[in-house]
Amino acid sequence: MAPAKLKPRDVCRLALDERLSNREVARVSGVSGTTVGKYRVMMKIHGVTRADLDSMSEAELLEMLQAKYKGSAKTFIEPDWDAVYRDYQKRDVTIALLYQEYVESAGDTKGAALRSESSFGRKLREHCKARGLSMRQEHLPGQEMFVDFSGKHLYLTDPKTGEKTPIEVFVASLGASQMIYATAVASQKKADWIEANVRALEYFGGVPTMIIPDNLKSAVTKTGGRGRDPQVNRSYLDFSEHYGAVIVPARPVRPQDKSLAEIGVRIINMWVIAALRNHVFRSLDEMNALILPIIERINDKRSRRLGASRRELFEESEAGCLKPLPPNRHEYTEWRDSIRVPKDYHVQHNRDFYSVPHHLAGRTVSFCVTRSTIRIFSEQSASPVAVHTLGPGTGTNISNRDHMPEAHRAYAGRNVEELLEWADGVGQDVRALFDAMVSNPRIHAISAIRQMSSAQKLAKEYGHERLASACSYANSVGTQTMPSVANILRMEIDLRSKDKGSRIVAKPVPHNNVRGPAAYSGEK
Repeated sequence: MAPAKLKPRDVCRLALDERLSNREVARVSGVSGTTVGKYRVMMKIHGVTRADLDSMSEAELLEMLQAKYKGSAKTFIEPDWDAVYRDYQKRDVTIALLYQEYVESAGDTKGAALRSESSFGRKLREHCKARGLSMRQEHLPGQEMFVDFSGKHLYLTDPKTGEKTPIEVFVASLGASQMIYATAVASQKKADWIEANVRALEYFGGVPTMIIPDNLKSAVTKTGGRGRDPQVNRSYLDFSEHYGAVIVPARPVRPQDKSLAEIGVRIINMWVIAALRNHVFRSLDEMNALILPIIERINDKRSRRLGASRRELFEESEAGCLKPLPPNRHEYTEWRDSIRVPKDYHVQHNRDFYSVPHHLAGRTVSFCVTRSTIRIFSEQSASPVAVHTLGPGTGTNISNRDHMPEAHRAYAGRNVEELLEWADGVGQDVRALFDAMVSNPRIHAISAIRQMSSAQKLAKEYGHERLASACSYANSVGTQTMPSVANILRMEIDLRSKDKGSRIVAKPVPHNNVRGPAAYSGEK
C-alpha cells in the first residue's frame, strides 16, 4: 500500500534532511523523486532554512516551489572523473569529501558554475555504472537496520518421539556500526517475523530511520519491479508506525541493497548455527538463551577491518542517533480486507459476530485484530467505525446498541424484569427456564430477550398450561432454550411422557381361555 501523500510543507521538512536521498524522501512522502529534487533545488536557490520554512505562509511556499527556473543553461566546471573515481575506491573516502575537494580546486573560476553536491554525486554514480561497478554504500549512524532470516535452521527435539522441528533464525544488523542481533522464532509467519523485529529494536535500545527487509512474504505483499515500489503488508506497516520507522524493502535481484544483511547472515551461520548444530534443544527459550551470549561475543570482538568492536562503534556513533523506543511494546495486528457486511450488520471472526453501524450492511469493511481487541474500518473512513473487545470464539454475538436501527434498539431495550415477571405469572417451570437462559454465558442478552419474547407467542398459540408443561420437560432434560420448547410443543413430547408415567397395570380378567398359575404347578 502506497504511503499517504504529504503536504508540500511536510515534504520540504523531510527534504531539508541532507542524509536522506530524493528517493528515500519520495517513498516516505508519497510524491515523486523528481518533485523532491525540484523542492530541494528551489529551497537551495532561495536559501530556505527550517526556521524560514516554518515562518512562510502557504501561499509564499507554493509560489516559491512552483516558480520556473530562469536563465539559460549553465556551463559547469567538470573535474577529472577518472581521477575522482580512483580516489573514491580508497577506504574512508566519501562523496562529501570529494565534492569539498572539487569546490576548493575550482577556486574563483569565472564564466562557469560549480555543480551541486547532488549533481556531483549523480555524475560520479553514472561514471561508476559506465565501468560496470557497483556504488559503495554509505551508512549514516542511526539511519538503517537490515533484517532477514538466516536461511539455515536450528532444531527443536521432541523428548518423547525424538522428532526434530526446524526453527528459523532471524538476523538484524545496523548500518553504521554493523552491530548485530539474532533470535530464534518458530516460523516465517508474519506474527513471528514482527515479534523478531520488535526484539531487535529492544536489543539495540532504539529505532533507526529505516528498516530494510528482503522481499519475503512476511514483509511484502507484492514485490516491486518496472518502476513500482514493493507493497509492504499492513501488519508490518502497523509495526513501523508504532515505532516511527520507515520500511524500505530491498529491490528484487539487487543484493547490494542489503549487503550488510548478507554479511550478518553469513556471520550468524558460521558462529551461531554451526556452533550449536549438535546441541539438543527442548524449547525456544533454551535456544535463545544460548544464542544471546554468542551474539554478545561477536559484538564485543575487535575487528581489524573496522578498527574497533561493533559495540564500541555503536556506543560512540550510533546509539545516540537512534530514536527512543515508545513507552508501550508493539502488539501484533492481523488484518482482513474486503469483508461484506450481512443484513444483520454483524461480521464474523473466529466464530464470534461483531456489530458495525447498520448503514454499512451490504458494503465491504476491513478489520484488524490484536490479542485483546478488534477494530473495524469502512472504505470511507480512516478511523475505525467499531471497536470491540475480542470475544471467546464460542459463537457469541457482540453488539453495540448504537449500531442498531431505531426499531432494533427499541426491541433490545425491552426490560428483562418485565419478561421474568410475566414468566412468574405462567408458572415456576417457565421462570426457571428464563433464569437459565439469562445466566447462560453462551446466549447473548439480545438473543435471550428474543427467545423470551417468542415464549409469549407460544403461550397464545398453545396456552399457558401447555407452555408450562413443555418448559418443565425441557428443564428436566437440560434443553433450556425456546427453540427446544417450541419443538416439544409441536411434537407433543411433554404429553407423551405424562401418558407413560400415568399408565396403571390392571389385574388379569378371569376367562375360560386364560390359564391360571395352577396350569404350571402340575394341578389339573
